[in-house]
Amino acid sequence: RTDPNDAYAFAKGGVIKHATGRDLQLSTPLDFEAVTDHATYLGMLPAMFDDTTGVYNHPMAKSIREAFRNRDRSAFSAMLPYIGGQVENDDLLDKAVVGNTWNKVAQAAEANYEPGKFTTFIGYEYTSSGPEMENLHRNVIFAGSGHADMPFTRLDSTNPEDLWDWMDAQRAAGNEVLAIPHNS
Repeated sequence: RTDPNDAYAFAKGGVIKHATGRDLQLSTPLDFEAVTDHATYLGMLPAMFDDTTGVYNHPMAKSIREAFRNRDRSAFSAMLPYIGGQVENDDLLDKAVVGNTWNKVAQAAEANYEPGKFTTFIGYEYTSSGPEMENLHRNVIFAGSGHADMPFTRLDSTNPEDLWDWMDAQRAAGNEVLAIPHNS
């Protein structure tokens, strides 16, 4: 219910509203932050609630909105085949939404960077999972303002070695990047 700018404001010590309406604030502001949303279907859930988008009238979007109104979390499990890349001819994923959201993530990092005071990183979360492996999460972090046009996601490949090859290609294009595993 927030955006990357809200996350940065919170990290710097600002007050943010919890979904229940209460105020949240860190007792000690952070020195750095990266907003690392899951890259798979990045921005698609908010798009399903936005009647100006092409996915708003998709049956899955209608189902998700109904589940949200009824506070029925189980309905979100219907999204798993989409997020898992198991839907042939996926007509829900809108790469323009993903690209626009990714650009907003990068712009927020740039706008909130305060040299010597608060460091931001452009990043996202890559998750490789499937029948043969558990969820293996990696935060993909770019150095400086250089970043990929689109994030590499599990829809591109669930093989982490393919992520590493993609990262090598990013480096060859001048974008320094690293991946940090954040679970064992």
